[in-house]
Amino acid sequence: MNKRGFELTINFLVVIIISVVVLGLGIKFISDMVGNTREMIPMIDAKIHDELSRMVSGNKRVAIAFNEATIKKGESVGFGLGIMNTNPNKERFKVFAWCAKYGEFGTDSLNLGCPGTIGNKLGIVYDKGEFDIENNGDSQTMILVKAPKSAKAGNYVIYVNACSQGFSGVSCDESSIVTKYDSTQKIFVTVT
Repeated sequence: MNKRGFELTINFLVVIIISVVVLGLGIKFISDMVGNTREMIPMIDAKIHDELSRMVSGNKRVAIAFNEATIKKGESVGFGLGIMNTNPNKERFKVFAWCAKYGEFGTDSLNLGCPGTIGNKLGIVYDKGEFDIENNGDSQTMILVKAPKSAKAGNYVIYVNACSQGFSGVSCDESSIVTKYDSTQKIFVTVT
């Protein structure tokens, strides 16, 4: 039997085994990263839950509890968002949030758009998936606003739209007026 051919076969098998292990670890790593995005959004505490329940059981279909906060650079803050389905049937919803306005300290006016590029821009984390709410049911989620250490200090206004079923094939964003379920909600964040 040829020893060189036998060694080549063993080397080939070792390379295949190592490749499969590395591929498996890569898939596990990516899976963990995707799974952790849901964990980054904080849970709704009892105070926020009670306030949202009060707001959406009243006359509001979409509400943000405690929509103002001051944070330091490098910190984050969560805001509770509640949606009440007053339509006669079960509806599919989607949330869209974006930083819409910014103003420096000492000025009374706010400019459209927010300063920054990737890495120093205000981060907004929320569940971007679609979800169903039964008739007369409600759903609550959190919107997390993060200010990186390099963020520009000032006053930020984040707009939040809840869009109902009509958004299929249409984006649920700041230019979408047809599919908005209720008026645009606002979050006010001061970064110091």
